[in-house]
Amino acid sequence: MDKHKLTLVALLSIAVLALSSCNGSHSQSSAKVLNGVSKELTFKGRSTGPADSAKSVPVNHISYPIISSNAYSLDAFDNSWAGANVTIDQVNVIKTKAFEDKRTKKMYAGVVLVHFKIRAARKVTIYPTRGFLTTSNGQHEIADATSSDQFDGTFSAGKEKEGFVLWTIPKMSSPSSIKSLQIVFSANYKLTDDSKLAATREFSNKTYNFKISL
Repeated sequence: MDKHKLTLVALLSIAVLALSSCNGSHSQSSAKVLNGVSKELTFKGRSTGPADSAKSVPVNHISYPIISSNAYSLDAFDNSWAGANVTIDQVNVIKTKAFEDKRTKKMYAGVVLVHFKIRAARKVTIYPTRGFLTTSNGQHEIADATSSDQFDGTFSAGKEKEGFVLWTIPKMSSPSSIKSLQIVFSANYKLTDDSKLAATREFSNKTYNFKISL
């Protein structure tokens, strides 16, 4: 997906952020790790109000009209593994005109756009665009990698990238109907030398687990 298009849609939060006051609260904490899995932490997003500056959102190269949207600012981060720092600083809940995804033949009522910043201290592989999202009303969706920014994958030491990940949502009466999100995705790095056979390589694995209250 063209990063400029998703960034334009996300201006619905950036533009409002610039004008909004600091009402509400948000928390920040470094996630603790239990057996390589981040302890589920709740981060409180700060509502920045409706965000209607963008008129459509692209999904699988087709733009769908935005009916209404809510933007949230937060500082959720996990720096507990391999020196990597993964931050979520924006969430956009967007109700669109109902549409059918031609790939899945399913109908959708909106999307969730989440902005990630990732900085690596060593060579690691991290894939938010393959992540799973669970909403407060029990919907479970996998990220739409094609419609997301292409920023994740393998990071070299010192590399920093950012981008938006998009999830399509089948049921959304309004953006405010979604009260919380849980986002889970994986990462790893090789512990053994590249010259060894793939079958004998060992990895350090990490499961990121963010729970965000909107």
